[in-house]
Amino acid sequence: MGTSDSAASTPASITSTTNAGAVNTDTIDTTAADRLRTQLVDELVKDGKVHTPRVEEAMRTVPRHPFVPNAPLEKAYKDAPVNTKYDEGGVSISCASQPSIVGMMLEQLEVEPGHRVLELGAGTGYNAGLLGHLVGEKGHVTTIDVDDDIVEGARAGLAAVGIDNVEVILGDGAAGYGANAPYDRIVATVGAHGVPHAWLD
Repeated sequence: MGTSDSAASTPASITSTTNAGAVNTDTIDTTAADRLRTQLVDELVKDGKVHTPRVEEAMRTVPRHPFVPNAPLEKAYKDAPVNTKYDEGGVSISCASQPSIVGMMLEQLEVEPGHRVLELGAGTGYNAGLLGHLVGEKGHVTTIDVDDDIVEGARAGLAAVGIDNVEVILGDGAAGYGANAPYDRIVATVGAHGVPHAWLD
C-alpha cells in the first residue's frame, strides 16, 4: 500500500528527502484560515462535489492547514493536492488529496455517527480527521500507513485540531487492521489494484 491520501501508490524502496513538519499554529492567522476554508467549501458545494449537510459541516469544521503545516494558507485551502513528501528524485510520493476528491469520497462512503471506519493510507491525517468528525464521539476511525514519518505527521495534525477518536497505526494497509474490526466502512485513499482478502475479512 502507498503512503498518501491520494490515489498514487508508493514503492517500499523509495526514501524521503522531505516530509511533513511539526504543526506550528503560533503564526497562523486564524481569521484568514477560516475565510479561505469557507470559500473553499462554498466552491465545493456550488460545484456539487459536496451536497449533504453532514459532509459540508465536517469540511467547514475541520481545518486543513494544520495537516499541511509547510504550505501557505492559500495553498492549503485551494482545491488542489498539496505534496508533502518527495523521493530522492524530487517526485511526490505523498500528498494531501484534492479537497473536491475528498468531498466526493466522503459523500460516497455515507459514514454515519457511531460507525467504525478503517482508512488505508493515513497521508496527512486530514481525511481521517473529517471521518472522525463524521462518526462522532461514539464512533472510531482507524487509519494506517507504512511510513513512520507519515504516521507521526498525521498524529500531530489530529492532535492540533483536537480530534481524539482517530487511531493512526504504523503498518501495511494491504493487511488491514483486525484488532479494531469489525468495520462499518473501509476506504482506501491510496492506489489499490484489487481488494485484499484481509479487507473482506
